[in-house]
Amino acid sequence: MQQIKHASFLAFLVLFFASCATTQQKTSTADLLFQAESTITAGMETLKTAIDLGRVDINSAGYAAVYQGLEVANELMAQAWTAYRGGDDVGADSARQLALSSYMQIRPLLVDMAGGEQ
Repeated sequence: MQQIKHASFLAFLVLFFASCATTQQKTSTADLLFQAESTITAGMETLKTAIDLGRVDINSAGYAAVYQGLEVANELMAQAWTAYRGGDDVGADSARQLALSSYMQIRPLLVDMAGGEQ
């Protein structure tokens, strides 16, 4: 009986470690939210730097579009965090994706304002 338990335990260990070796680690919802928030924050900092360097006219249509896009992205990220804290990972991920979509729409303008290449 002891040998069967020992063999069963060894088989369990072999299967467990084999599954660990083949399973890829999944990024958590919180990690994805932090990454998205970091991207959007970098966009806001880029806009501020472009303004400070005099590359952007704050009365221009381009500035208004970028500012509005960043505002929408920030609001969507706030919704994503609220959903996440409420236990709604699907809602959090959906809002996160919308926030990044909003950011990606204004990114070409932002990069142009910063004087960089995409």
